[in-house]
Amino acid sequence: MQRWYSLRKNHDMAPVELYDVTIVGGGPAGCALAGALSATKAFEGMSIALVDSGKLCDLREWKPPLDTYLPRTLQITASNKSFLEDRGLWDRCYTDRVQPYNRAVVTDALGRGVVDLAASDTPEPEQHGASVAYMVETKNFVSGLLQSINSSEGHVDIFERDKVVSIDNGSADMVTNKDNTISRFPVVNLSSKQKLRTRILVGADGVNSCVRKYAGIGTYGNEYSQFGLVATLCLEELNRTAYQRFLPTGPIAMLPFPGGFANLVWSLDIDLIQLLKAVPESLFACLVNAAFRLPPHEMQHLYDLVRDGASESEIAAETKWRLEVYERNNSGHPDPSLFPPKIAAISPKSRTSFPLRMRMVDNLTAERIALIGDAGHVMHPLAGQGLNMGLEDVQCLVDVLKQAVLAGEDIGACSVLSRYNKHRYVRNLAMQGIVDKIWHIFGTSSYPLVAARSLIMNGLDVNDEGASHGTQINADPIIPKLLKEQLLSACMMDQSNLVEELLSSPQQVNVNFKNALGFTALHYAAQTGSIDCVKLLTAAKGINPNVQDNMGKDTPLHKALVHCDSSETAMDIAKLLVGAGADPRIVNKKKQRPIDLTEPDEEDIRRLLLQATLAITVRQDQAELDEDDGSYSSD
Repeated sequence: MQRWYSLRKNHDMAPVELYDVTIVGGGPAGCALAGALSATKAFEGMSIALVDSGKLCDLREWKPPLDTYLPRTLQITASNKSFLEDRGLWDRCYTDRVQPYNRAVVTDALGRGVVDLAASDTPEPEQHGASVAYMVETKNFVSGLLQSINSSEGHVDIFERDKVVSIDNGSADMVTNKDNTISRFPVVNLSSKQKLRTRILVGADGVNSCVRKYAGIGTYGNEYSQFGLVATLCLEELNRTAYQRFLPTGPIAMLPFPGGFANLVWSLDIDLIQLLKAVPESLFACLVNAAFRLPPHEMQHLYDLVRDGASESEIAAETKWRLEVYERNNSGHPDPSLFPPKIAAISPKSRTSFPLRMRMVDNLTAERIALIGDAGHVMHPLAGQGLNMGLEDVQCLVDVLKQAVLAGEDIGACSVLSRYNKHRYVRNLAMQGIVDKIWHIFGTSSYPLVAARSLIMNGLDVNDEGASHGTQINADPIIPKLLKEQLLSACMMDQSNLVEELLSSPQQVNVNFKNALGFTALHYAAQTGSIDCVKLLTAAKGINPNVQDNMGKDTPLHKALVHCDSSETAMDIAKLLVGAGADPRIVNKKKQRPIDLTEPDEEDIRRLLLQATLAITVRQDQAELDEDDGSYSSD
């Protein structure tokens, strides 16, 4: 039986309670973690607390509207759905409101690029396991998780409508770790005056995470200077396909729901967001239909009419006329299914918006701290991977803690949590990098890049006769620009064969190219622990192993010592970097040298770094002496 505590209730709890796991944040990731822990046999007898400032009890009892769908939605991948199903965390939601889809069509408004991703042509994809993803309302998903937690045999205490006032380092519980260091249990002070001591504190509390701030974990990233406009669409016909179109103003996506409904996600600059949220719903429906069909210059004309304050009837007539012309000109299109169904109406008052940003942390863990979901990473929604990354965090953390329990380890020890960080950090960073690149590539109107992305998209989408939908172009002018991006991506994904191919390409690739975060290919290869990629890069002509990134001012050597899965891998990569000229004396933003990031028992790595430091110092001293000798001899 679960205990639910609320500020609306008076309870006579002890002033301080000890929990094995305390989760701050009752959103999708936090509830999924609480549910997964309570459903795992290894955690029987362990105490779990879930803290949230919202009305979780009301959310648990949520009743859906009968005539519409909510605009805030989630895409769940098939693998994450299976994880939830296996732990009894899926079927408690209203499954009749969940829409599996087995096809996604992506188009480029400026070029002729088309990608048609079809998992199966079967009419019932869910029965055949061929779904690309599952669409579910956020409230429906979280409500189902809370119901599962409430009915489980695991011990989860839920503190609803209770804010975290502060988090302290507890002095009552001090644990001696294997390396003889002392760690203290964090104490979470709630607005209800309740204090929760915990062996491990999990931050699932979003982009402004108080847990992350308490741990002193830094963040970096950028704002996209855009907002996401979401709404619920009523379609003219039933639909099981997801559609996305990249416009110069930002991508627009239509994601299917049962009964002829769909979810709209439209990325736009703030001035356009405000204008489009203000126009009447009937006109907004016309503009959405236009955005999925008309060329960008015609959409710009419609935007200008809205900006200039033209009447609703004038804008509607102009939009209708342009759509009629478009349909006449495209009546013979070979595959009309590449275009979404027409929108008949917008669900009343369903339009809302949220800022678009990218955020990553320096680490996902600290002493007795772990971050999951948006507390550890935020990305653009264009790929629908935000929560899926969070659910993968949950899967990994549950597995790491389970193995620690079975081995009799302290679940909050840094040695345990570092396994979670090393596994998830690089994967999250890689996915963020890919999505960020897609946004930037499709956000430009430059012809070379438009041509390049059309070439790539059409290469992915080939019809039965082997001919692509788009027009072939000469890609020679844009290949160098693509190579450096491909090199970074290959190192993110530990694809050494591709790295070797790119480095041997007749078109010279810039091996020291830095992306927006200041990361080079060598940064990614080092932190991924890819010995083969590091070996190839350090042998490349002109490689600079001492580039510091823009955020933490880390070199590849810093990255290797923080993120490699094992000391052996870190040692092998450190040898390669030092052999290529990496300077162990360089300090990062936190004034840390690479040696400061090693463990006391990593004697071989420490010896290597000390020897390299000495060798560089001796060479520099000798060079100064030679320079002095030269100056004297010239007198």
